[in-house]
Amino acid sequence: MLVDSVQSQANRLEESLLAIIRQKSAFIPHVVVDFRGKDLAGITTITSLEAPHRVFDAIFRDSLLGEKEFMKSDLGMSLAKASNADASVLLEISPTALLFGCWHSTGEGGGFGAKFARCLVSEIVAADVPVKLESARDATYRSSWRLGQPANR
Repeated sequence: MLVDSVQSQANRLEESLLAIIRQKSAFIPHVVVDFRGKDLAGITTITSLEAPHRVFDAIFRDSLLGEKEFMKSDLGMSLAKASNADASVLLEISPTALLFGCWHSTGEGGGFGAKFARCLVSEIVAADVPVKLESARDATYRSSWRLGQPANR
């Protein structure tokens, strides 16, 4: 039985790395959007360790770097050129994007932008867990859930 998925584990690891960065215990290159002074209900910054699509998230694409649109800045244009043949800019700017995987889905050719598979996979599974079923309907639900298909419940 899956207890914690690969995606959830990646989020937890990113949160831990961000905590270490914020405590100034270590420095890991990352991208930050500053929302201070924008009155966004307590949101002050969002980093590439928090954004759903990491360094290629719309939060960054739609932001400014200085006076320029982020993707039209030198940094944004460098990120847009990242490829599997040369991902050095990601290593310099957001190495965790390479560790946990990322995809420049709005890059050249639309959905054909550069994709970087995750290098780290972590998940928590439980084996031989006794399950108490209350009815045959529960058995149907649980078997569908294990197969990853939506259950009619």
